[in-house]
Amino acid sequence: MIKKSLSGGVVILIVIGMSFFPGTSSFAQFNVYSWNNFETGNFPSNLERLHDANEENSILYDLTSGDAPAGILDGIAKTECGRYCMKYRITKLKEYIKVVSKTTLDRKNMGDKGKALYQADMFIPEDLSELPYSLGVMAVLQEADGSSAKFSFYRFGIRGDAVYFSYTYNEAQPRIYLHTRIDALNLKRPGWHRFQIIFEGQENITCAVDGQPTSFSPIQEGTLDKLRAGLMITASTTETGMAYIDNLSIQWTTEDVPLPDSPWVHDVRQDSAPSPLTPFAQDNSSVPVKWFTSPEEAWQQCLSQNRPTLILFFAPRATAWKNLEKLIQSNQTVSGIINQFIPLQIDANQLRGGTLAYQFGAFRVPCFIVLGPDQKVRLKEFYKNESDWNLISEKLQNSLSQ
Repeated sequence: MIKKSLSGGVVILIVIGMSFFPGTSSFAQFNVYSWNNFETGNFPSNLERLHDANEENSILYDLTSGDAPAGILDGIAKTECGRYCMKYRITKLKEYIKVVSKTTLDRKNMGDKGKALYQADMFIPEDLSELPYSLGVMAVLQEADGSSAKFSFYRFGIRGDAVYFSYTYNEAQPRIYLHTRIDALNLKRPGWHRFQIIFEGQENITCAVDGQPTSFSPIQEGTLDKLRAGLMITASTTETGMAYIDNLSIQWTTEDVPLPDSPWVHDVRQDSAPSPLTPFAQDNSSVPVKWFTSPEEAWQQCLSQNRPTLILFFAPRATAWKNLEKLIQSNQTVSGIINQFIPLQIDANQLRGGTLAYQFGAFRVPCFIVLGPDQKVRLKEFYKNESDWNLISEKLQNSLSQ
């Protein structure tokens, strides 16, 4: 479900277990299939606690709390994580905490070229001993009765000083268990990182952290198909260990397109609030475009200046985007037109960006959306390698006066 709310004039999207199949092969990027980001301040209705999970050991956590671990809100974490995440704490010996989404994706629907990403963001402290015995993201089989009680699953996560993959089919011991030292991935600690189980077609599975594959994948395994996203945290013989996890999600595509860039790869937040631009009369032809990256901040400027927002949806590895980016950077006429708007740039392959792209129907990138202060869409224009910029420019100019 997508819930749209207005708070102080700011458009905010809250996604709770979103489930949809657009049913078309025309998509040029990964699309959000299910996402739990906890920003409602409540335990999402799309998640269920299973086995030893309860309201004491799997709780909603305010990242601004005084007892938050060092580094948990450094870098871009404030905008990527928001205010809340899930906190898992071991409270007794040999505890098994499982939280699973109710949304199921049938692997068969991806076809031979499609991909699906089962992923979650995990905070890794400097000292790995602060973590539980193991924690990981899961792709859990939905049983014929609709339940996940028997737990056949693929799992990828951290165990001690290693990252590991396991495949279990209702057995005490996994059928596949592969691992490597976590230091081999050169991960920033403390810091957030996106752990991903990547299904490619019907057979290949790649385990990656921030898009970086592990040495033990890809793996050939195609047994499980109707899969839900989940989390699993376990204890061994101690009662210590806490885990902070956010953005449990599934992204998917039916096409052979590059993986989305992880937001944690470049963990330095760019200034998303450039100096406010002056009204239309100023000559902006020689001023480089200073893009907003925060929808809230761009919308506030849109209202205060009574100037339309130009939203540019993009995907970093899309060829058409690379060509358009060069055009914007090198052509003063192009940048001058864009500077007449409040310019907002959104990566459609990121979770929040993907939900906004879905809302505005930006199913191919790059895509221009002109949004007026009255929240009405004045223009939607897709950019292709063969597009005539002069025609796009004329449409953008016309949208200024609507």
